Amino acid sequence: MFSMKAIFVVFVANLIFFKNVECGLEEMRGRITALASSCIEQTGATPEMVSKAFDGVLPDDDTFKELLYCMAKEQHYIDDSGTIDESKLKAFMGELVGDEAMANSMVDKCLTQTGTPQDKAYNIVVCMYSQHH
Repeated sequence: MFSMKAIFVVFVANLIFFKNVECGLEEMRGRITALASSCIEQTGATPEMVSKAFDGVLPDDDTFKELLYCMAKEQHYIDDSGTIDESKLKAFMGELVGDEAMANSMVDKCLTQTGTPQDKAYNIVVCMYSQHH
């Protein structure tokens, strides 16, 4: 199983990686922004960090990592120990990108991340970004 922390990273990564997809982009931005709002308050991150993430700016910063981890937990893709629920993550990604095979491939490649739950969340987002760009 994979943790919720990774899910937040994936959620943000999806918005970043697939920002050129017109269908549902504004809806996804809205969902992520709403999710980030709660986590911004909890982590000390800034709205600017979220805004820049949409443009692919992913700072290797502890506060940003906490933000991604918090968002993943809120989406129930990662737990407190950093365990990722792979099936939930694949389902989410498949829905987001509209291509189950591509989503599964990205998740399979990016779930090999190690470290703290915060590092996992961050590294998965970076990995997914690199898979798409």
